[in-house]
Amino acid sequence: MRLAFFYLYTACTLGANAVVLIPSEVDGNQSDNSVFVISWLLLNVAAALVVVSSSYFSRVILAWTLFSVSFIFLSGFWSVSVESSSLYGLQLICNIVVAYIMASELGLSKTLLVFGRTIVFLSLAGIVAYFVGFNNVYIIDPHARENLVLDGAIRLRGFFSHNVAGGLFALVGAVISICKFSGRQRWFGVVVCALFIACAGSATGILLSLLALLVMAVLVVVAPRVPVLGCLGLVTAVVLPVGVVAMFSGDRILDLLGRDATLTGRTLIWDWGMDSIGERPIWGWGFQAYFPGGEGAGLLASASRFEGYNLSHFHQSYIQTSIDLGIFGTLFLIIILVVSFLNGYRLQSLGAASDGLVVSTVVAVYAFAGMGMFIFISYNHFATFSLFAILFASLKARGHLRLVDQQDGSRAVARQLGRTSF
Repeated sequence: MRLAFFYLYTACTLGANAVVLIPSEVDGNQSDNSVFVISWLLLNVAAALVVVSSSYFSRVILAWTLFSVSFIFLSGFWSVSVESSSLYGLQLICNIVVAYIMASELGLSKTLLVFGRTIVFLSLAGIVAYFVGFNNVYIIDPHARENLVLDGAIRLRGFFSHNVAGGLFALVGAVISICKFSGRQRWFGVVVCALFIACAGSATGILLSLLALLVMAVLVVVAPRVPVLGCLGLVTAVVLPVGVVAMFSGDRILDLLGRDATLTGRTLIWDWGMDSIGERPIWGWGFQAYFPGGEGAGLLASASRFEGYNLSHFHQSYIQTSIDLGIFGTLFLIIILVVSFLNGYRLQSLGAASDGLVVSTVVAVYAFAGMGMFIFISYNHFATFSLFAILFASLKARGHLRLVDQQDGSRAVARQLGRTSF
């Protein structure tokens, strides 16, 4: 039952309950979401029961959990919309606590398997529903962007929150399939996820897929041979040229992909976001409080190109986190990403190569995706939920493997002393 709960909770953070329970109108608008809200309330009740009945508490990750929960809770005190920060912050705290319990009970390997199997299942279900004609799995784009892969086809979001997010999640499923599944199951997972990315038709999903392949290839070669400091230098050597190319040739690359230079208006939103950060740089505006608090009203009024589009965030994780939680919140997010990536890197040399490769690859993809998508820190969002679960589970796995390694070393020394005593 507890394992079934973790599967269900993961599916809901991916967006499955939203797709099923929120009716989709012909014009793409969504109608009454009361049943969807009730589903999360019931899920939170079930989560509370799972938490209070759990006997698996890891001291290694408890401090991280308490700090994360406390930081989100305290943001309500300086929020411009206490009601929004309290409501959404409480939901995020529930996500973090469930991630903690999941990581403590299942460990890293099983947690990744839950994520991978859930994503593959929802990807397959979305593809089937796509060809059957279930309207809820289609994405109606207010900008009328075409499917980049399948010419003329309607873009698919499946049972995920959005087609762009769906492409990212399917990519995570493909990475886990490659590293954690075996035999026919591995190739089945990869093919299903790749087909979903194609049907989603998002340039973001395609670019992130190429990035994931590059990161995996580099890590397989480098991780067993290069220490952590060397890894950081290598990452810097790769990221800087990519940043330079994006800065000076970004327009040309986007033109080849059939996308405009403003990324359908994202760069305009980011400029406004940076101005908003400058107004309250230290603590931010409060978690999820900027738009509900009325501060974004002027932005919405002046953003004529987003007419008919519900602008509720800045479509960029680091800008949005700075607006919500200030510089300290963004610093905390970067620390989580760096620690998680390095945990995965170290695990590859401590006897958990497949788990470590998944962790480092997924975190690297998340970190890059966050530059053009709002995927963290957000409530009921799989990227945020899985990032915390990966952080907690990788800390636990690294501590366990380090202890085993130390014990093996002690036994080896004892055996050597035993031989020399004769």
